[in-house]
Amino acid sequence: MPGYGQQICPLIRFGGVGHRWFDGSSLTRAALRGGEFAAAKTAQARVRRASEILAAHERVLMYCYWNELDKAGHRHGSASLEWGEQLEELDAAMRTLAARLPAGTLLLLTADHGMVDVPERHRIDYSLTPELVDGVALTAGEPRCVQLHVEPGLSAGGRERLVGAWRAALGPRAWILERHEAVAHGFFGDVDADVLPRIGDLLVLPSVPELALYDGRRVAPRAFEMVGQHGSVTRAERVVPLLTLARTG
Repeated sequence: MPGYGQQICPLIRFGGVGHRWFDGSSLTRAALRGGEFAAAKTAQARVRRASEILAAHERVLMYCYWNELDKAGHRHGSASLEWGEQLEELDAAMRTLAARLPAGTLLLLTADHGMVDVPERHRIDYSLTPELVDGVALTAGEPRCVQLHVEPGLSAGGRERLVGAWRAALGPRAWILERHEAVAHGFFGDVDADVLPRIGDLLVLPSVPELALYDGRRVAPRAFEMVGQHGSVTRAERVVPLLTLARTG
């Protein structure tokens, strides 16, 4: 951000520099509203566009997004050659961008999550086990953060049987939490009463990297092909470094 130590001229905010696929998407609008979006397809094009914007404005807050590394991790795994190649591409792009920064610029690099690789034999369709969906009206979440919404009026005994079935099936390989427990532990931060029902009545969070849980009735078969996964609260998935790559001037 050029001029991070100055308070004289107004701040120009660019909502993001990234692939045109993300221009105007719901997530982009929700997270980066109020800023402009500069579309650039390749890593080199993104560096060039970011450099142009930085050079044209005295004070800018800019968010640049590289999706290729995450995509390679999901498709091939974070231990794959493809992931390593994309990491090298990102590293080269950041070196180029850092070299082009105007004076008074701070360049930070981080990610929104970590990733674990789940072997195919550990990608489980839990809908094939009747007791794991007995009393469940709706399944939500993702393979490493399953959220189960129980049927309205499910008795306390029915809920207890459901929790017991999941704990018996997974044992120490997953944390099984009821909604009030997850909220009390601060998993979702401060939760407004209007938002509370959106959280599952029961949450299933794998505690080991080698486990992904799918509702095969709800997801497409290709979902089971995903190698790199995230969503649980293991250290590998939630602890992400914030790196200072450059601080000029």
